[in-house]
Amino acid sequence: MSEKFAQNPNSAFRIIDGEAVILVPERQTLHRLADVGLRVWELACEGKAEEEISKQIAEEYEVEADKAEREAKEFLELLVKNGIIIPQSE
Repeated sequence: MSEKFAQNPNSAFRIIDGEAVILVPERQTLHRLADVGLRVWELACEGKAEEEISKQIAEEYEVEADKAEREAKEFLELLVKNGIIIPQSE
């Protein structure tokens, strides 16, 4: 089973014209996510596991499973590193 995620409870966001604008106050950063990045973030905030996210991205965007898995993993790591989402222990 792969790791699950949640939105950083200290962050704030708005969706504007199909783009997420996310403020992470403790880091004093503002992030913008669009397209596939926005979808990965949405799925992570729904509490989906990494495996579920990559599978859904592969289906929705019609990309190879290996590519979706690799890129989703890298992007999720970046979201965690920037404090946008947080890993959830089970």
